[in-house]
Amino acid sequence: MGPAEEALAAAGIELEVDPGPFIEVDGGLTACIAMRPQGEGFASWRLVVRPGLTDEQRETVAQWSSGLIARWSTGEMESDGWQATSWGGYQLWAREHELPSWE
Repeated sequence: MGPAEEALAAAGIELEVDPGPFIEVDGGLTACIAMRPQGEGFASWRLVVRPGLTDEQRETVAQWSSGLIARWSTGEMESDGWQATSWGGYQLWAREHELPSWE
């Protein structure tokens, strides 16, 4: 477990491994973060990753989600593209892409 994943765990947010959402939506997705507002300045979070991620991929997901959570806590989540859900919360899906080198 890397430092970003450890920080999330200390905040009570575990990376759950669950193939269900990915099979139903798109098997190429890497992670989904869901948030349900719980009053002024509070939310409950769920972070689901697909099975088979390496430790490095899990750490990347943890870093990505930590940034999203931080922006939400400061009220700056509009630019992240959160999707409203039918259950009153919001969600974002992530897909890992290999980008070309700058070199």
